[in-house]
Amino acid sequence: MAFSMAIPFQDPADGWHYRSTVSAAELLATTPHVLFFTDRNIAVKKIRKLLPINALCLPPMPLHLKGMLWAYTLAVGKKQGGYTFSLISVGPHLSNAGALGRHESSTQAIPEIVRAHLTFFYGKKNEKKMEVECVRKAKGARFDASEQLTLQQLQEFAGKGWKRDNGDVRVRITLAAPRSYFDLSTIIDLNPATVSGEQRRLIEAIVRGEKPPGTDWEITALERAICLEALAMKPVLASFLPLLRLLSLIWTHDGSMPVARRVAVGKMVDVFPKPANPKDAASLKENEHLGSIMMSVKKHRALVSSVRKIGVHLPSDNPADKIAVDVVTPNLEKRPISSH
Repeated sequence: MAFSMAIPFQDPADGWHYRSTVSAAELLATTPHVLFFTDRNIAVKKIRKLLPINALCLPPMPLHLKGMLWAYTLAVGKKQGGYTFSLISVGPHLSNAGALGRHESSTQAIPEIVRAHLTFFYGKKNEKKMEVECVRKAKGARFDASEQLTLQQLQEFAGKGWKRDNGDVRVRITLAAPRSYFDLSTIIDLNPATVSGEQRRLIEAIVRGEKPPGTDWEITALERAICLEALAMKPVLASFLPLLRLLSLIWTHDGSMPVARRVAVGKMVDVFPKPANPKDAASLKENEHLGSIMMSVKKHRALVSSVRKIGVHLPSDNPADKIAVDVVTPNLEKRPISSH
């Protein structure tokens, strides 16, 4: 593929905006592909303890844009002669445990990854040491690094002296997917005309903090109504409690609305997660799902904000793409998510 992925490493001067639902919309609007990249640290001591019968899986890397989500994890395995690296699809959620017991959208397909790439860095200065292409396997559910690495190589990446055994291997994961994949309307009907007036009034009442009389909801219709309501909210502090009420309704239905959950949690990440005023504290204390909801929001924010995204043309030697990548790269986190 002609497009160069030689992305130089630079420590960030400041943080990249973490917004998950509204960021990059303008940046990505005119490009056919979206490039996602993130840095992960792998502890050498964990690599040394690996056995051929198990694998070390790093925290998932979410490909997230405009409410659509699919995640991959980097798995490190041990084989005779060295260590293998594979990017494995974990699905439309942020857990390496898989989708067992989850209610996932049956209409969401795995993205068609057009580029998978690993870059290993060396020592304290994080100088680029090795670039490895990943080969598509299992119909896109897995991408295997084209070559194995030895323990000696990995120790060298971690640094010199005592750090060879106690340091971290820093690896950058790069994935590219068609921008057309990140269209929420492909997995849920977002036409306002499909939401009845009664459903809309009930959702609006819940958002205001009212307790409407019991209603027999049809889950698909409810999820659609919640998505529309959440998407219409502005990413401002005043949206915190309304979103919390929507999320409480989602939590009450025990995972039956995965798309609405991702949309509402993503929008909540765009809102500073504190009550708007002291009077809101009483409402928070009464919310039995508050702890679980805020843990989910915190996890979403940490993982989604660790991944940078930029619009590119693939395959291409377009200089504008290279410049755009170099502009975003310095905003990678100084301390990437670790395997520790």
